[in-house]
Amino acid sequence: MKKLAFFLFISLWLTACDNNTPTGIAVKFLDCLAARDYDRAKQYCTPSGVVAVEMARQMDQGGTPLVDYKIQRDSVVGDQAWVFYENTLNGRQHNAQLELRKIDGKWKVDATMRK
Repeated sequence: MKKLAFFLFISLWLTACDNNTPTGIAVKFLDCLAARDYDRAKQYCTPSGVVAVEMARQMDQGGTPLVDYKIQRDSVVGDQAWVFYENTLNGRQHNAQLELRKIDGKWKVDATMRK
C-alpha cells in the first residue's frame, strides 16, 4: 500500500510540474529571476519578454532579488494565459502577474508593451 501511495504521489507531482503549462513555465521563469539567471530566464520568453529580461538585468543593482513568491492562480483563454502570484520584495508583499502566450505549442512569458 505504501508503494502505491508513493507511486501516486510521484505521478501527481510530475504532472503538477509539467513544463508546458502556464504555471509550470511561470515557476521556472520566476526561479530564474530569483537566482539572477537572466540568460536562462530568457529561454522561457517571447522576443518581447527577452527585452524585458534584459532591462531587468540592466536595472539589477545587486539589491534584494525576488526571494519569495507564491503562485495564487492562473487563467487561460485560448493561446493567452495569466499567472497571478504574490511576492515579497524588500520585506513587503506585492500582488503581481505574468502574461504568457502559446507559441508553436509552448507557453512563453510575454511582455508586450500596452498603452
